[in-house]
Amino acid sequence: LEAMAAGVPVVVTAVGGNPEVVTRDQTGWVVPSDSVEALSAALLEAANHPEKRRTLADAGQRRFEERFAFGRMIETYRQIYREMLAGTG
Repeated sequence: LEAMAAGVPVVVTAVGGNPEVVTRDQTGWVVPSDSVEALSAALLEAANHPEKRRTLADAGQRRFEERFAFGRMIETYRQIYREMLAGTG
């Protein structure tokens, strides 16, 4: 998340919450955790394609701001609590 917030392109492994944060080929590269080949290929693609790197970094930064920035997360939690208290969640 920190890299995305800073506008840095990301390559992540498909473990934990990474696939929920990074959308494959839209906001970064997502590779299987057990594949050195896939990780190497993603890193080479990032190194060799500056336009794609910039496009993914910009999209990642937008996704961070829209979904994961502190204020946005607080508002999401507030909405969940409101729905639960109202019995609609």
